[in-house]
Amino acid sequence: MRDAAPLRSGGQLADAISLRYLVTPPRRLEARAALVVFPYAGLGGSLAAGLARVLDLPVAVHGVQLPGREGRLSEAPLTQMADVVEAVLPALAGLTGSPVILMGCSFGALIAYEVAVRLATMGARPHRLVALACAAPHLNRKPTGLGALADGEFVEAIDRQFGGVPDVIKQNVELRQLLLPALRADMQLFDTYRWSRRPRLDVPLLTIAASDDRQVSPAELMAWGELAAASAQHRIVDGGHFVVRENPAAVGAVLEAWLRRSLE
Repeated sequence: MRDAAPLRSGGQLADAISLRYLVTPPRRLEARAALVVFPYAGLGGSLAAGLARVLDLPVAVHGVQLPGREGRLSEAPLTQMADVVEAVLPALAGLTGSPVILMGCSFGALIAYEVAVRLATMGARPHRLVALACAAPHLNRKPTGLGALADGEFVEAIDRQFGGVPDVIKQNVELRQLLLPALRADMQLFDTYRWSRRPRLDVPLLTIAASDDRQVSPAELMAWGELAAASAQHRIVDGGHFVVRENPAAVGAVLEAWLRRSLE
């Protein structure tokens, strides 16, 4: 299979957009590739920090920071997949000259997949694609039905269905008002997302399931292989749905074993 084409930079504009959309923790090794992490719903670029600390690979880890998250709380969040993809592409153009590995966590895996498809149509397909804790996009999915709930009920429903909502968010009304718009936007984006049939993606694929994930089964993750024209591998790590945040070392070990030879 031919090597992935590096993204072409748009110059200073692309670099400036990258600074807004990508959070890049310090790295220990000289980077020969870029690992772009699309986070869980409602989260931002800080999720990449845990992976950056544990990965013993020559990669620069970048966490995607969409509008309305963390350092961009004052910006209106995006609610349509097409808008998210269009917003992220210029930021990735700032990673010129490096093989790009896209990794999506739960809801973020849908975005990573759509970005990968779009890059492939542009002749700049990514080096690898990783989907963690997310059912394959072409499977039938039920809408969350959470959009009409009041804030308190919304938080309780999210915690009941997905888990992982910190107590401080449940108890602090002001903090909820800051953080919930982005989470609501992501739930709307998830509910309105529709997969469309297109050629299989000619990109090596890795799916990672969490052993105690109560939302996504290993079979739903393995179905990603039906969308790949290249090799597809599947791994299971100990942990729950938010395993990247709770146990980044386990995820990092899987990534190292899968990526090391391709980066030598």
